[in-house]
Amino acid sequence: LGHWPPVFYVLQAIWYLVFAPSRWSVLLLLAVLSAVLAWIVWRVGTRAVDWRLSLAFSVLLLALPLTQSLYSVCMAEILLATLVLLAALAWGRYLDAPSWKWSLIFSTLAVLSILTKANVLALALIKPISFLISRRWSLLKKASCWLPGLSVILLCGPWYALTLEMLSNGPLARGPRFWYTLS
Repeated sequence: LGHWPPVFYVLQAIWYLVFAPSRWSVLLLLAVLSAVLAWIVWRVGTRAVDWRLSLAFSVLLLALPLTQSLYSVCMAEILLATLVLLAALAWGRYLDAPSWKWSLIFSTLAVLSILTKANVLALALIKPISFLISRRWSLLKKASCWLPGLSVILLCGPWYALTLEMLSNGPLARGPRFWYTLS
């Protein structure tokens, strides 16, 4: 704990309160998270295409070798994909109908995503790219538009400030030679 942010660990801990900690238990957690992701893809897809085609996309998502490899090992990527997809959908809703509600939902999902894994900091690009595409520059005048950035700085910033040294001294910082010594 510390090298990776805490959200996935907290979710596992809650899961282990209900189901005993074991290899099968964590695989069940990952299967449930994968099913949730597939359901969200199906649900969103039904808005654009026939439900059967959307179901085929969801099944295809679960059948992809990359997805299978992610839900067969204890990694945060399936949770991360779910949170990022939900965050992107919330931001889309905010763009359609700017309100504090959708800004808060996006902020919460963005914070949870960033506190699941650091590479999701790329989620910060969703706002500028969406403004460039939609040309809705007037939204920048709304206070609700700035809530997500402020939330991320205030809630995620302290975690990354406290764990920065762990990241700079961890295995990733040691370079490829370190990995060869492990095998």
